[in-house]
Amino acid sequence: MTDKTLKEAIQDQYKAVQLTDDQLNQLDQLQAKHQVNKQVSGKKSSINYYGLAAAITVTLLLGLMFGSQFTTFNSDSQDTIAQGESSDLFRRVAEEVTLNHRKLRPLEVTTNSFDEIRGYFTQLDFRPSSSNIFNPKDSTLIGGRYCSIEGITAAQIRYQNSAGEMTTLYETAYKPSVFKGFPNVDQGKQPIIQYTDGYKVSLWMEKGLIMAAVTAPE
Repeated sequence: MTDKTLKEAIQDQYKAVQLTDDQLNQLDQLQAKHQVNKQVSGKKSSINYYGLAAAITVTLLLGLMFGSQFTTFNSDSQDTIAQGESSDLFRRVAEEVTLNHRKLRPLEVTTNSFDEIRGYFTQLDFRPSSSNIFNPKDSTLIGGRYCSIEGITAAQIRYQNSAGEMTTLYETAYKPSVFKGFPNVDQGKQPIIQYTDGYKVSLWMEKGLIMAAVTAPE
């Protein structure tokens, strides 16, 4: 194999794994040293430099291959962990709001006006807002009370239909460190749907607030 053929083979191999220009320059320098050594010291020295070049080539190749694999593995692992954490969060929130819904604790304010609902919840660090996607069928706003979601103070807003069935809307402030992964419907995403004890629970983010709705069993 000629020196030119060896250089071309090495470059072709490393271009396949996307060597940087600096790494290719290093190989070029090794080839230049090999050429000089061959002229000065003969075949024995050239074999030594050939072995050195080959060793460095293999080292760089392994570094690129395993470095790329590790980066991919690490990224995939982080995505899997994040998805698992979000799933656990959705389950916990669904269970908590369903439990509050089932208890039907006495309302602290009784009204069918959302403006009066806003006027009542003065201890919140946010302003309750009507949802653009929450529309319980044949139901009327009847009032609300304070509650909490994941330890954060929330508004529980209750609706009732003509059959006496209750639907509850929960709203709380969005805390990035707590409510990771909630789909933002303002960005075109769909609510997360969970089923807990036969109740349908919808979870989403809207107007900068975390919202959850619990509907009566169908």
